[in-house]
Amino acid sequence: MGYARFKLWCCGALVSLFLAPVLLMAQTVPWDDDKPRQGLMWNRTGLPAVFPLQVKTTIGEDYVLLLSDPQTGADVLAAFIVGGRFFRVLVPPGTFRVRFAAGVTWQGADTMFGRAGQTRIIEMPELLTFEVKGLRTKRGHLIDLTNSSVGELALRLPLRGQLVPPVSRLETRGRIAVAPS
Repeated sequence: MGYARFKLWCCGALVSLFLAPVLLMAQTVPWDDDKPRQGLMWNRTGLPAVFPLQVKTTIGEDYVLLLSDPQTGADVLAAFIVGGRFFRVLVPPGTFRVRFAAGVTWQGADTMFGRAGQTRIIEMPELLTFEVKGLRTKRGHLIDLTNSSVGELALRLPLRGQLVPPVSRLETRGRIAVAPS
């Protein structure tokens, strides 16, 4: 019986050893069950999403990508981006105004990351067009927000479909407007 008790005690000690850091972390780091998963939240255009949009971000803030109709101003697509993770979403054809809401703690679809300066708004100065060019090229975009708080610059590169032979990339820099909501 002594060996069986010793074996049980060892198993309990090992479980405690591995479980203690998890329990400690669960007490100190709040778990956010309501935070959306990374990816498309909704598409209200009624069109199929087939054009690539990639966004580069840094760790520390999460983002909500919003595409809106430039004529009406109505938001037509939303996606959630976890800061620092690879992000790619397919969007429908068309020309859209692009903006991002950025913040640290997700507080829901209505307030996003909070009110009174807790949510930063980043807006691309030019409209982005997603369309087919030629026979086999889908025109997409790459937006780099990694320097959006320093110098307030966003880098936008054209993204080409995978079926297209490599072509030199044209870099354009555009100013972004950063304002608290």
